[in-house]
Amino acid sequence: MQEFIVSTYAKTFDVRNNKEQDWMYLFYKGNLKGGELKIAEPNKCLGYERYKIGEVNENELSNGARELYNIVCEKYSYLKYKSICL
Repeated sequence: MQEFIVSTYAKTFDVRNNKEQDWMYLFYKGNLKGGELKIAEPNKCLGYERYKIGEVNENELSNGARELYNIVCEKYSYLKYKSICL
């Protein structure tokens, strides 16, 4: 990891468990030089998706993820055509 970007807390309705869920989002900047991302805690993470900055449908994001996505887009607008993982 190269740089801590931002963190936030959100309470979101979890449709999988049919209840409110507390979430802590942490964003770091880093480089994936090879291989694939692996989920270290599969019971806590559904997966990763890669998007280019500016091409995410924000209506599909949770409130916490949307807030972080907007911060990342603003801070790294010069990377508009680079991929990010959510």
